[in-house]
Amino acid sequence: MKLLKRTAVGLLAAAMLVSAAACHPKDEVAMTIGDVQITSALYMCALIQADGEARNTVDEAKAAEAEAAGDTTTSTTSTTDYYAETVEDTEFSTWVRNRAEEICKDYASYTMKFDEAGLSFDEETQSTIDSAADMYWNSYGYSTIYEPNGVSFDTYKTFFTYSYKAEEYFMSVYGEEGTNPVPDEELMTVLTENYVAAQTLTGPYTTTDSEGNSTTLTDDEKAALKETFEGYAERLRQGESFETIYKEQNPNADASTDTEAEDAPADPYVRLFGSEDTSYASDHFEDVKNMAVNDVAVLEDETNGLTLVVRKDVTEDPYYFNNLRDQLLYDLKQEEMETTITEYGNSLAMDKNDFAINQFKPKKIVYPQGIQ
Repeated sequence: MKLLKRTAVGLLAAAMLVSAAACHPKDEVAMTIGDVQITSALYMCALIQADGEARNTVDEAKAAEAEAAGDTTTSTTSTTDYYAETVEDTEFSTWVRNRAEEICKDYASYTMKFDEAGLSFDEETQSTIDSAADMYWNSYGYSTIYEPNGVSFDTYKTFFTYSYKAEEYFMSVYGEEGTNPVPDEELMTVLTENYVAAQTLTGPYTTTDSEGNSTTLTDDEKAALKETFEGYAERLRQGESFETIYKEQNPNADASTDTEAEDAPADPYVRLFGSEDTSYASDHFEDVKNMAVNDVAVLEDETNGLTLVVRKDVTEDPYYFNNLRDQLLYDLKQEEMETTITEYGNSLAMDKNDFAINQFKPKKIVYPQGIQ
């Protein structure tokens, strides 16, 4: 969930300063959804998030067009007039305003569901929220986006917090102790359908010197590397250990073999390959999934190089199920939850203060220098 935030602190963004200060009080309510009041500042949080989503959509579309035309080097981000673009066949600013309203409904829905369920943050979670909000604001530079638009840190954190409320509510429904818990058998099915495990050794088609400069291998060097990897594959088929092969290719590597650690996989050479909609998405997912357990293959990516894999059973090591459990829940139930929340939000009464809302226009959002 992409969450961005804003607050009203007396001063409003750039061009709106004089009229807003004269006509709009601090923390003016922009809309009331159900029993949740969305201040003008919180509405601005939603507007900025929506604007960012729209920009990303435009950038991705232009990148795809450039790639289709054979141009993989030109970036149009700095020259794009976003407000002249369309998103999902809708004029850019209209899409942003509509999306901002959807975000406000989600904010209100999760806030109400969180409260109705009697949920609260424990000390550890609250500490995580506090430190994460501070990190984004100060270390990641989010303050340079929000402060020029009149958004204070406190309101930023208020809006930021709703993603944690959404997570807590989700787990209160589908988690092990939730009102509608998902059986482990269903989650195991998600694991086996969307994730595969394999011992993995990579052979990049580039080398990097001590100064960080990257050089692409010549065709002869690529051929030699491929011959080496095919030799490794054959030795593995003959029963040689993966650890021996790995250390031969990477004599200076220090792969952890502490399999007694409480939170570590049994085999340090195994990695996960996930389907495209997972956090472990890999172009080699289908290749590995179609292999039998303990089969060996050398996979090639013309850009990145070679990957030597030995397929393993992802269910054999409980580490993967235990550590992916929450992610598996989201893989299985996130869409259902989003539908529930959207329907709930649409069912809530909404009272809009157009006088407050109309002071904020997507095109007047102030971005740091260098961002159009």
